Amino acid sequence: MPNGIKNSNRLTIKMRFMVIVASLIIGFALFGFATFKAMNMLNVNGPIYQRIVQGKDIIADVLPPPEYIIESYLVALQLTQVGDPDEISALVTRFQSLKTEYESRHSYWLGQSLESELHVSLLERSYRAAQTFYDEAGQRFLPSIQAGDREGSQASLLQMRHAYEDHRLAIDEVVKFTTTRNVKDEAQALTTIHGYKIVLIGIFIFSVAVAVVLTALISRGILRSLKTVQQVAGAIAEGDLNSNIDTHQRDEIGDLLRSMKAMQQQLLERITADRKAADEILRVKIALDNVSTGVMIADNDRNIIYANKSVINILGKAEAEISRQLSKFSLNGLVGTNMDDFHEDPSHQAKMLNSLAGSYEAAMLVGGRSMVVLANPVINEQGQRLGTVAEWHDRTDEVIAENEVAAIVGAAAMGDFSMRFDLDG
Repeated sequence: MPNGIKNSNRLTIKMRFMVIVASLIIGFALFGFATFKAMNMLNVNGPIYQRIVQGKDIIADVLPPPEYIIESYLVALQLTQVGDPDEISALVTRFQSLKTEYESRHSYWLGQSLESELHVSLLERSYRAAQTFYDEAGQRFLPSIQAGDREGSQASLLQMRHAYEDHRLAIDEVVKFTTTRNVKDEAQALTTIHGYKIVLIGIFIFSVAVAVVLTALISRGILRSLKTVQQVAGAIAEGDLNSNIDTHQRDEIGDLLRSMKAMQQQLLERITADRKAADEILRVKIALDNVSTGVMIADNDRNIIYANKSVINILGKAEAEISRQLSKFSLNGLVGTNMDDFHEDPSHQAKMLNSLAGSYEAAMLVGGRSMVVLANPVINEQGQRLGTVAEWHDRTDEVIAENEVAAIVGAAAMGDFSMRFDLDG
């Protein structure tokens, strides 16, 4: 027997099925954990999603502004082309608003976790150039524009252009790096999805395979145990009470086998006792069959259940006469016949036998023959009445002899001594 099956027999059937259920639970728990982790990584607000959104936000902030100062530079160019004070004032206000928006978004990105390359390009290089741009605008360009100093504004604009170019180069690097990163992140997301898909399918297949293997092994062990039980039950049913029953299993089948072994032992003891009792009964029957006294036994319903050879011989001598008196009488069917059928007053006999507590002797003339019947109740050790036993004595020859003696004695008393005994018989 394989070690797996042998060891599984040490577990109860309930525990075996709990192993199967536990394997399924563990397998699907791993499946669910992997699914949750995959969804957590890839779902909305997950790490990869956040990186992609971050990259999109960066591009959205720089193309168009506020993180890209191109609009501020365009407004500066516009200021060099207009002369209306009101228009100049509106453009200056717009320029200051764009600067405030840039500073606000810069503060936002300072609080974000960015790669070192992105941090240097966006928050250091592009910011220093933007600060140079706005410092130049605030210190020289805007005052020159408002004072109508065209030469001063053009010279300052040239410095602002250099700062803007440096800023634009840094922004180009930011856009390039972020675009490349987004492509990589999206590709990584697809790879991760594919990898988790394979892992999930693998966990599912493994869990199902383990459950199927465990079910097959445990079922085979159970079926083998049940086959053993079937063989033991078949042997007992066929009367083989000496077969060896292995009771080493520690499961429900083992409990059943131990119960069957106890039943086998009890049946063997009972059959042995019954055989011993049957032998004793047989000896008693043989003895009763061969005694000279006629013995008849009836149950509590007065059905004759036993009649020995002597009683058959006794009644056989008067069978013809008895058959003429009692039409139901048959010597061949004596056993099984009810005693009430042989009595003129069955109810009286039934009442007398049912109330019989000790020996009862009755003399009767049956078919012209003189009979003496001695009846006794049959009572077991528990005091329960089992039936009635009757001893039959045929006194016909004795009565004839007694009558002859009485006749000779009577004749002699009258002075007649001529009568003699018939010695035949």
